[in-house]
Formats: sequence, structure tokens, C-alpha cells
Amino acid sequence: KKKVVEEKKSAINKEKEEKERAANKEKLEKEKAKQNAEKKVQAEKDRVALEKKAAKKAKEAEKREEVREKARVQEENTRQAEQRESEQKAQKKKDADDKAEAKKSAAVAKEKEAALKVEEKANEKIQQQKLKQAEENERNLAKERAEEQRNAALDSI
Repeated sequence: KKKVVEEKKSAINKEKEEKERAANKEKLEKEKAKQNAEKKVQAEKDRVALEKKAAKKAKEAEKREEVREKARVQEENTRQAEQRESEQKAQKKKDADDKAEAKKSAAVAKEKEAALKVEEKANEKIQQQKLKQAEENERNLAKERAEEQRNAALDSI
């Protein structure tokens, strides 16, 4: 009888242990499932946070690129304005130089014209002096001839 009672106790103990093990196993599985679910939730939160962070960085990079582009455009506009200003200055200088050259040429032309007038007047005076000289020579010659004729007439008397 003791053996049968012992076996029954043993069987009851085994059954209890099995039930405990099953309960423990189920508890562990529930705990694992709970942890897995929490890990999934955390992973999803991390993923969303990373996406937000990446989107924020992309926006910042885009803003920096816009700022760089604006600066580049501004720089290009400034460079073009400086080039136009430089070209205008060069054109003004060229115009001023051309004007000065034209004035110089006009002055030289006036000087040449004045010199030509002076030369013409001098030539005219020389021509008049030559004409006077020729007339005087003619008169002197006429006087000489008249004198010779008078002398010849006197001689013939």
C-alpha cells in the first residue's frame, strides 16, 4: 500500500511540477512576446525619430544650398555690375581721350591754317616788293635811257 501511495504522491508531484513548468513556460513565452512587442514599438519609434532627423537634416541642407545659391547669384550680380562699371569708366576715359585728341587735332589744324595765312601774307608782301622793285627798275631804266638820249642829243649838237 505504501508503494502505491508513494507512487500516487510521486505522480501528483510530477503533475504539479509539469503544470508549474507549463505555467512557467507560458509565463516566459508571454514575457518574451511582451518584450518582443516592446522592442518592435521601440524600433518603430526609433525609425520615426531617425526619419524625422533625416528630414530635418535634408531641410537644413536644402536651406544651406539655397543660401549658397543666393550668395552665388549675388556674387555674380556684383561681378557683372563691377564689370559694367569698369566698362563704363573705360568708355568714359576713351571718350575723354577721343575728345582731347579731337581738340588737339583741331588746334593743330588751326595752327597750320594760321601758319599758311602768315606764309601767304609773307609771299604776298614779297610779291608786292618784287613788283615795286620791278617798277622801280623800269623807271630807273627809263630814266637811264632818257638820260642817254639826252646826252646823245647833247652830243650831236
